[in-house]
Amino acid sequence: MKLSLSVLLLACAPACIAQTVAPAPAPASATVRATIMMRDPAALEVSYQIPPSCAALDFRNDGMRAETIASLRSDWTAADECTVFDGRQIRRKNASCSTLRLRVPATNRSADRVYPWAYPVERGLYVHTSAYAITDSCGPVDWTFSVPGGTVVVDGVITAQQGARSAAAGGGDAMPTVLIQQAFTPGAVPRVHASASFGPQTLAVLNTTLDSIEGLLKAELPGLPFSRPFIVATPSDHSLTYWGDVANRTVMRLAFPPAPGPEQETLLHSFVTHEMAHLTQPTDWNDSWKEDEATIGEGGAEFLRVVTAARLGWFDRAGLRDELEKAVNSCLLAADGKSWKGMRNRGWGRNPYDCGLTFYAIGLSSKLVSTTPLLRVRDYHRKGKQGERTDFARELECGGAQACEPRWLPRLAGSETLESVLLDHARQPDSLLRPTTEWTQALVKPMAFRHLALLMRADCNGSVSMYHEAAAARIASGPTCGVLRADMVVTGAEGLPLFDNANAVKASVKACREQGKTVLGLRDGRSVTLACGASVSLPARLFSVDLEQAQALAR
Repeated sequence: MKLSLSVLLLACAPACIAQTVAPAPAPASATVRATIMMRDPAALEVSYQIPPSCAALDFRNDGMRAETIASLRSDWTAADECTVFDGRQIRRKNASCSTLRLRVPATNRSADRVYPWAYPVERGLYVHTSAYAITDSCGPVDWTFSVPGGTVVVDGVITAQQGARSAAAGGGDAMPTVLIQQAFTPGAVPRVHASASFGPQTLAVLNTTLDSIEGLLKAELPGLPFSRPFIVATPSDHSLTYWGDVANRTVMRLAFPPAPGPEQETLLHSFVTHEMAHLTQPTDWNDSWKEDEATIGEGGAEFLRVVTAARLGWFDRAGLRDELEKAVNSCLLAADGKSWKGMRNRGWGRNPYDCGLTFYAIGLSSKLVSTTPLLRVRDYHRKGKQGERTDFARELECGGAQACEPRWLPRLAGSETLESVLLDHARQPDSLLRPTTEWTQALVKPMAFRHLALLMRADCNGSVSMYHEAAAARIASGPTCGVLRADMVVTGAEGLPLFDNANAVKASVKACREQGKTVLGLRDGRSVTLACGASVSLPARLFSVDLEQAQALAR
């Protein structure tokens, strides 16, 4: 995942704008020396050696949402008497202080589109410098990473005890690093650093999965270079949670349940393929859809995920169709009658994945050119890796041909409602889509998550925040709700399994209309009753996916 970012906006009244004075630039010779050290996996020691002219440091917070920033640094503390820290800025107490120090405890807390800042791995921590990056008001920043007697992985490069990145070399403000409390032996450090919680069977499945994916992607995307990154594998917090991300195409993080079995193998295939697919993409997109980079990146990884699974036999013949139906209808439900660009948070949560896969499927099902979908993706990614200016819609529908005009993706990105564009597409004789009012089994989960979101919005003052699990929804912290609470895990409705049985949503909607309330079942055996009403309804239209058209996308 790329994670996967926002900008902190500070309000200023008009009167103060006129009084704003630009800060004086730092002297050319001034340099800040940032050091991230791990003496023990319980915490990081983060220090900034500052020039005499510098009194305070401000965090860059690149791409981080304002509401994320306070939570991210909520448990950071000043580590000495020289340092004053308020969560937004680091200041020195007096002019004699030349180094500012923070203590950052290990944590597995996460935030959408934010890389980990002190994430526990086997005998160490995974650190991304974006959380610690500061503005250049006091000068450029040189980075050092240290584990006394241990091993350091800086941007995929494995060294003993210490690694570094100078400001002149660039990239240090957004760089993945793994700090391991284990003596370095040249050539003996495996590319997969896995938790001892994983048994031999699980690691064998993981390695076989990685090899199979890499082999197929190299064969089906010929001439597109990519290499396997350094991988950290950790047990997930919850028994049904699978997730991961790739930073700089050099470090991949995977978290999944340690218990082996058929379900684990199936889900490993799925989510590892998604992360491996990111390796085929450029690190930076120079695309006309640049503001929707999350949708392009996550949607592309999803497309390669489902095609790879189909080509390797991890799906049955209908599996690819089912995945596309889930994505199209999840995107449709999220749009809720709006245009795609009118969708709230279209670049966050599940939206980049579901809408992104929908866009790839629509664009690559185009018959405007004869090249195969996979080769169009290969050419698009290759141009991106070479830094060429690209147009997402033209590359997918037209294979990049300038004489060809893309038809559907520009409309999807325009002012029309998403539903109206999809319906128009479905009316074409060779369309991938067909309008329907019927639910297939593939749509039960998207409908369940939509229904729970409607209930949560009513109970939580308009807020919706939950984690999607395989057959449950975990309520996230943040919103102030009447009945729902953080870490409640919803599994049922009206006595039926909510994520496995279409009748559960229908029964819950009926209860809302007839009784003004509905009962949700929790994983721990308890139940809660939520007030609801006629606004909780079933969607008027859904879309099915043509089986043969779906299969053609994988050829």
